[in-house]
This record gives sequence, structure tokens and C-alpha cells, in this order.
Amino acid sequence: MSRSPKNYDEQLVACGLRVRFVREFLGLTRKEFAKELGVSVNAVQNWESGYQRIGISSVMILLRDKKISADFILDGFINGLDQNTKTAWIEYQRNLSKSA
Repeated sequence: MSRSPKNYDEQLVACGLRVRFVREFLGLTRKEFAKELGVSVNAVQNWESGYQRIGISSVMILLRDKKISADFILDGFINGLDQNTKTAWIEYQRNLSKSA
């Protein structure tokens, strides 16, 4: 599926980037992350690529089991993150802008 202005959604892409950050921050492969959330690897790939938004049940698992803020995953608000995660997110974004 190719991206075109018609199916491109900046919010989905940004949400996918945060999902990818969380997965990498937790030190999990896509397969491990999918297993923990009870979804397919394809679902994780779709979230990270911005083709689909992560489901609320998966967000709730991350909130409950990993203490990752739903506000962060869905909307990018960092106030609900602990200091370690917040710092890692800021560094992650810096590294992305350097490579862009």
C-alpha cells in the first residue's frame, strides 16, 4: 500500500512513531511486542507505519503493564511519562531529526 495525500494522515504517522518508540524503549522486537499485546506482527507494523491507529485495548495493556501513558501514545502528551521515559523520548526525537 503506497502513501498518497489521500491516505496520508499525519496524526496516525505520529502515533505510529510513538508506538515504535515505546516498543524500542521496552527493548522488544515487533514479534515480542505483538505477543505481549495479543495482536499480530502485521498489526504492529501497521501501527508503526501509520496505516492504522493502535487499538484502545492495546493501549490499556501498555498503560497497565508497562506504565506508558495513553495520552502519550495517542496524542503525544509527555506530562504523564516518568522522567526516564520522557528523557528517552526527547533523545529519540533528536536522533530522528539528525537522520532526516
